[in-house]
Amino acid sequence: MPYERTHERYTMLVPVAIACAASIVELLAVWLGWPSLVAHVAKPIPALALAFASMNVGTTSTRALSRGLLLAAIGDIALERSNDQALLVGLACFAGMHLCYVYAFARIGSARGLVRRIPLLALPYAAAAAGLVWYLWPHLGGFAVPTAAYAIVLAAMAGFALNTIGKAPAAMAQSIAAGGVFFLISDAALAFGHFVPAAGIAHLDLSVLVTYYGAQLLIATGTIGAATPATTNVE
Repeated sequence: MPYERTHERYTMLVPVAIACAASIVELLAVWLGWPSLVAHVAKPIPALALAFASMNVGTTSTRALSRGLLLAAIGDIALERSNDQALLVGLACFAGMHLCYVYAFARIGSARGLVRRIPLLALPYAAAAAGLVWYLWPHLGGFAVPTAAYAIVLAAMAGFALNTIGKAPAAMAQSIAAGGVFFLISDAALAFGHFVPAAGIAHLDLSVLVTYYGAQLLIATGTIGAATPATTNVE
């Protein structure tokens, strides 16, 4: 039994460590202007490593998480290109990822979550998504409808992430909820950078990557932790 627990711990911790290391390499590549090949190779590794970690847990929520992370890795690769077709593929992949996360969060625990108890808490997420689309609308062109649809899915994911509070152990739920907020920030910054480049936001690429990798790590570790037997008691 001790050997099995140790093996399970390493099976989860090693991929998470790889994800962290690859995230740092990607950030350094962007910050220091390393050859683009380094950034292209490093970009999808965190999502792939976290997907591997979640696959080894084997619950309904972690299986949904792993599917979402695999879609995220495909989206990461697509968004390394700068044409409209790649952007549409990236939007579709990340929309699918968010839907997988919604399902994963819904399958965590059986108690009523925070948002189910206080539905008004979902309003800030809906308002943020609506405000972002409203501001960007004149700049979206043919991406107006896909972006609006994506914003709805993004806000839903963040709301479901918040709703894990009360369903999962406190630390895990807070990690998931924080990841949802980080995703809102990351995607908003990415949208500004792509559709309103004249805004001239300083260090935008780094801001997008820091919040994106932070979101994935918080959501993945929180969901995996919530599915681990040792943490099943909700505080």
